Formats: sequence, structure tokens, C-alpha cells
Amino acid sequence: MKKNFMFKTMLIALLCVFGVGQGWADTFNGTVPFNAQNRTTNNGDGTFVSNSDAARQYGLVLADLSGLENIANATSVTVEFNVIITSGSRWNIGIGDKNVRGTTAVDSYRGTYNTEGLIMKFGTKDGSHLRVNDGSANDAAFNVVSHVSMTLDRANQKYSYTITSEDGNTTYFSGSNIGTGVANATIIEAYTWLQNSPLTISDVTYSYEYSASLFNYTFKAVDENGTELKTLKEGVSIETVSYHYPYIIDVEGEKYIAVNGSPFRVEATAIENNPTVVYRKNTNIVSYLEVENVVKEGDGNYSNGAYGYVAGGKTAALGTLPAGIYTAHAYYVNNGNRGIFFRNPALGNAENTIATMPISKSSKADEYTCQLVIPVEINVALSGYTNSQNKTNQSAGIDYVYIEKIADAPTNVAATIGASGWASFCSEWNLDFTGTGIDAYVASNKTDEAVTLTKVESGKVPAKTGVMIKGTSGNVNVTTEAVSAIESNLMKPIFNGATLAADANYDRYVYGTKDGVSAFYLLGNATLTASKNQAYIEIAKAAGAPQRLNIAFEDETTGINNVNAAKNNANAIYNLAGQKVSSDYRGIVIMNGKKVIK
Repeated sequence: MKKNFMFKTMLIALLCVFGVGQGWADTFNGTVPFNAQNRTTNNGDGTFVSNSDAARQYGLVLADLSGLENIANATSVTVEFNVIITSGSRWNIGIGDKNVRGTTAVDSYRGTYNTEGLIMKFGTKDGSHLRVNDGSANDAAFNVVSHVSMTLDRANQKYSYTITSEDGNTTYFSGSNIGTGVANATIIEAYTWLQNSPLTISDVTYSYEYSASLFNYTFKAVDENGTELKTLKEGVSIETVSYHYPYIIDVEGEKYIAVNGSPFRVEATAIENNPTVVYRKNTNIVSYLEVENVVKEGDGNYSNGAYGYVAGGKTAALGTLPAGIYTAHAYYVNNGNRGIFFRNPALGNAENTIATMPISKSSKADEYTCQLVIPVEINVALSGYTNSQNKTNQSAGIDYVYIEKIADAPTNVAATIGASGWASFCSEWNLDFTGTGIDAYVASNKTDEAVTLTKVESGKVPAKTGVMIKGTSGNVNVTTEAVSAIESNLMKPIFNGATLAADANYDRYVYGTKDGVSAFYLLGNATLTASKNQAYIEIAKAAGAPQRLNIAFEDETTGINNVNAAKNNANAIYNLAGQKVSSDYRGIVIMNGKKVIK
């Protein structure tokens, strides 16, 4: 590599003093090796072979030029290499832009080679014919050393190429001044979807010239129609300027979200000095937080160039959210035995969790989502927790967080009640049973034989509260007003949508009817389940746990005159007035001296 460093610092200073103009010219040349990238083996002698599992995805060999100094500012770039493609193989050689291709061949998979961001490709799809860009075939280039040379005119976005025999005496393919929308030649890849397929390919020889000059640059945000929204950053430079753009911007009170996400980076060069970032309006965004702007910065390829986390014992405010349904988005960077929690900072640690992002220590860096159900207007904050605690603590590594409103709070929710006239029930909303014809009861006490139900006289039940309801199927009112918590309630709600499972540490009882008797039955009977929007009773596991808990009612004993008689007659059934009834009677009855629902 030849470089002219003499007086470089002085020339930069002179250019800054006298304005935009030409400085020195640096010539760059050298070689870059090919390396096995995915499901391939490098034999170390210029040959590669796809692995036996390559057909499950693809095999990939790469030469990465993206890190070469000032290649982004070169007016043209020339790359050359030798390759042997054997007949019967499925190798394609692509030359393109690493900013688009990455190191994964975009979303190529098995027999589908994605060409997004490629200047050109050369190879065989069927193993029988060699082509350039799927054009006319020349199979004479099979099984021999082919010399590939390609020059990209970056200023005019055109390229020329020749593919010849090793000695240059035979030309297999050629083309000149071909237009391309690709601005960089920074990745060369060999791709196959055939297992155990050999490839011989030499190091890439590259050459380019960079003439230093000051240039003005402007990073602009535009909408999908190309209309300018705002200037993101501007200035003057002599080197490539890398800019980490924000994922969401505010334009006159309206939120816009970047169409392209990670790696959240664009570059300005002397060739492309006015790059744009495309944004799409999103009227549902109600909160946006770049976490590194609130806490400490870190290094990484993230929006605004860094990521952060909420310090231990702290929360980061996300704003006040009215009652409604929301989707929270967070770009997760790393875990460190911590999570991403959305909390109500007005409550204590034991009860302040609104929602948890579904990530684990093994989750990859990506954007994740979770739903927030807000029953009454509250402040929402971001925090995390240590692996063994459910407390406000240090969160996982986060780049950004934003929240979208999906829907307003509903006016009512449906309650399904079976033939017994009773059901267990819970909701994520504050409920008001007034005027619905349905009564709500909480489990206020428990003995080894029965659970005592107490009617909620106000008719109002706070969100996430398990209750028993009595009546016929219908709608229950939702209220967005604050509702006081109900104390001493043994019933637990179910919200995850899955059927409730037995637990090693607790006896769990679910409401159901068996042999005509409605009661709480010990979970484990395959015919009895509880799922989302139902409730159950959970008691620390103990030996000899009863299989059934009958239902008793607080302050509803008036008129029961024949309880003792019922105790002495195992076959007799009495109503609450003490009258003997038939086995067809439905309602609350006395059987064997106990109140049950029949």
C-alpha cells in the first residue's frame, strides 16, 4: 500500500482556511483474504468447501473491504481475484455494498440468492451453465481459473467488468459503463446452497485513489415520498462522516419512525454528501425515550450511537398514559441477568409491575414488544430487575423505548356464566357490576371444608382481582375511575391465556361442577381447568388436602332452620329456608350439613 502522509496535517489546515478545494491524492492498493463465514470450511490453501449442513441454509465465504481507509471517499474502486467454479456446483460470486449485504447475504436462503445491494454476480445456479447477472451462458469458464476484474465508478454509479482466462488471452464475459444503484464495492461473497461443494478462490486485489477535499454535508429526514421533514445534522468535513440517526423524530408535534431500523447509521462522503433517512408518520406513538440520553452512554451501533440502562434503584419516566391498551417497544442490547420492566412508580415494588418485556439472558439483540393494559390514568416508568428479585433495580441494556396506543379502554367486558349460575372471573380492567344483573363475591375466608364468599356491596371490583360472579351471562361495565383494592381476598386472577397448571408448592382449587355439586375442586382432575379471565384459590401445599372446598356465604344464614336435620339425613336436600327439596332443585342448598351450590 502506498500512502502520502507528508504535510497532511498542514494541508488539512490550509483547506480549512481557504475553503473547499483539492488537497493531496492518496493511492491505496493491497489484498484482502476470503474467509469462511457460514457453513463452510477454509482449507487454508485457497480452497473452501461447503459443509454437510450447508443445504439446510447456505454456505458463505466473504472478503470484507469495508474497513479500508477512505474507500468510502474514493471516486472509483477496482477489485480483482481468481476463482475456479466446477461444473455441478452451485456457487455464485457477488460483489456489492456491505452496508446493505451485511455478512449474511441479506435474507438469502437455500436456493434463493438475494441480490439486494449487489453490483454484479457471476456463477451458476443450476450447476450446468455459468452466467453474469443471469445473462447469456458461457460454460467454457467451468473448471478453469477465471480472472475476475470489476471497476465501480462511484461518482457516476456505473461499473465495467471482464472475466477472462488466467493468462488473459480468452475473454469469457465483459461489460462496460453499466448503470447500478449500488454505490460501494465493499463486500465480495461466494454463496452456495449445495453441501460438500468445493471452491477455489484467491485473495482480492484492490486499488483506488482518494483525493482529499473539504465537502459540505447534510443529513436530512424525508418522508416516503421524498419530502423533506427536517435537517438531522450538517457540517463540513474532509473525511467520511458516520451518523447514528434517531429511530423516532418529532416534526411539529407529530412523531415519525424510521423505515429502516438497526444499524441506525448512514454515512456522508465527498461522493454522497447529502444522505437521507426515510421516516414514516406514526400518530399512535405517545412516548419515546432514547435511554442513553437519560443514563450513561455506551459504545455500539445503535440509534444516536449508544445505549444505556436505568441505574439501580431508579426509574426513567415515560409519561402519563390515560386508560387504554398500548404496545411497548424496546430495542434490547444485552441482559446481564436483568430485564425490561414497565412500572407504576406510585406503587411499591411488590405491586408496581404493569408489564414485562419477554426477553431472557439468551435473547439476541433486537426490538421486542409487550402489551400494556392501563385501567386508569397513571404515570409509567421504565426500570429493570436483578435475576433473583422482583424489584426496581438496574435494567437490561436498552437503546430506545417507545409506546404506541392501540385502543381506548372498552366500555364493558363479557362475562360467561354456566348452568350453575356461577363462574370464577377476573379482568384487567376496573369493573362496575352496578345495574348489570350480575353480583360479584370475593373469597374472604377458608376452612378445611369450605370457602366463604362475601358479596361486594359496592359492585366495584379493581383490575386484576379474582372474584366469583352470580347471575346469567352478560356484559360487565368497565370504569376508568380509580377503584379501591379489596382486602383479604383469597382468589387469584389468571391473565396469561394458558390453562392453569398444578404447582409443586401449592394446592390450587378451581371452580367447577362435579356430580351435580358446584364447589372448588383440587386441581389435578383433568376435567377441571381454569384459563384466562378466570380465577382460582391457592393454598400452601399440605398433607391431606381436601379434594373439594364447599361454598359458604357470609351473613346469609337466616331461614336455615333444619341444618341439624340435614346433618342427620345424608340423602336429604334442603333450601336456605329449611325446606326439603328434590334432587332436581338448583341453587344454594344444604347437603350433609353443608352449604353447596347445586
